[in-house]
Amino acid sequence: MPVAIWLQLKGWQIYHRIGNYSIGVSTFFWQLARPGLNFPGPNVLEDVIARQPSEVQATILRHRRRLGVFRRVFLGYLVYFVLFLLAVSLGRKLSS
Repeated sequence: MPVAIWLQLKGWQIYHRIGNYSIGVSTFFWQLARPGLNFPGPNVLEDVIARQPSEVQATILRHRRRLGVFRRVFLGYLVYFVLFLLAVSLGRKLSS
C-alpha cells in the first residue's frame, strides 16, 4: 500500500511539473499509466511530454516503468493469495 501511495504522489508531481492543466486530471493519469492509448481522443499527453526537457521525459519513463512493475507484483500477490486460500480450503476439506 505505501508503494501505491508513493507512485500516486510521484504522478501528481509530474502533473504539476508539466503544468498543462487543460488535459484534465483523469485523462492525464489514464494516459500517463497507459502510453499510446487513445482515450478519449488523440493522446495529447504524448505531445506535451515530447515538448518537455529530457530530464522530465526520463522521469516520466521511470515512473511508467515503476507503474508496470507495481502492477505485475500486485497481480502476483493476488494470485498467490487466491492460491493460498484455495490450498487452505482444500486442506480443510481433506482433513474433515
